Amino acid sequence: MNPMRRIAERMATAATRRAVARRLADLDLTPNHTLRDELDEWVAAHGARLALLTADGSERLTTADLAARAHRWARWAILHGVGRGEPVALVMADRPERVAAWLGLAEAGSVAALLDPALPPEALAAAIGAVGAAHVVVDAPLLPHFEAAAPHLAAMAAVWVFGPHPMAYMRLDEALDDLSSDRLRPADRRPIAPSDEALRLAGSDGTVARVDHRGALQALHAAAAATGIRPDDRLLLVAGLDLADPAAIFAVGMALTVGATAILAPTRPSGEASGSLRPTLLARPTGAAIEPLAGIRLEIAVGADVGSAAPDPADRHTLRWGGGEIVDRRGTILWRDDLHRNASFAKRG
Repeated sequence: MNPMRRIAERMATAATRRAVARRLADLDLTPNHTLRDELDEWVAAHGARLALLTADGSERLTTADLAARAHRWARWAILHGVGRGEPVALVMADRPERVAAWLGLAEAGSVAALLDPALPPEALAAAIGAVGAAHVVVDAPLLPHFEAAAPHLAAMAAVWVFGPHPMAYMRLDEALDDLSSDRLRPADRRPIAPSDEALRLAGSDGTVARVDHRGALQALHAAAAATGIRPDDRLLLVAGLDLADPAAIFAVGMALTVGATAILAPTRPSGEASGSLRPTLLARPTGAAIEPLAGIRLEIAVGADVGSAAPDPADRHTLRWGGGEIVDRRGTILWRDDLHRNASFAKRG
């Protein structure tokens, strides 16, 4: 490598580390900050901006819309007795509603337990059991896959389906529509501490990770600083090998911290084995996919094994985030997150 280029890369890496350190130092100035407070700040700062949309344009939410959806989820959790620190298992595709569910449950002091819907039926049932959820939410298109997993469940759980379906399960989307989208009143807001659990993830390797509010906020802000994302950016997030990888949810939050737009582009049909990480939607944008995919500056592949994979010169991704690292096309580590120190891991037994 050219010596000047090597020096330039080292300077860039050092600058990235300084930017992350400054961002985390700013976060330390608000020691009692939680995801509920963060959501309030996002709405106040850029509520009308487009926050999330799917690559085919079928779903889109402004920051204010996202907060309104989250408030409904929070009320649903409180109404149905999901207590502080108790998990709700989410068998959902990588789409805006999944983000609203995570933030809404965190707002209520409850915990979103994210599962990878691509797990085989027996493994999916084991993951549901591992997170200890009394409620399971399933996207309607994933219901046949969940039905295949249901006989392997070791404990009873209330099953809610999001979307129309022909079976007797309760409709969560209809239940949410009956609830207010207003911010919770002070009397309804449960006490939440930064050390409270905010997220639970059941990995395909047999582990369950628990991340508190503080750890989640550190991941969001450090990643935003590491990537240099700007409010006018359009960020394409390409789902990788495991939707239960922390990066699959925190990469979205990275965009939300600055008011940027995150576009969710799954690379495989839900419930099926993972395939190529390359975003075919970018290669062949047609119809409704043209407008959302225009003007993208950053393209990030997210998922369990993305960060550790060998760099591919033909890879279209600007960055890859997985396995606890954000790396660029050259394989240079831009940031190694602290999730493994802020999360507690337990082997499924």
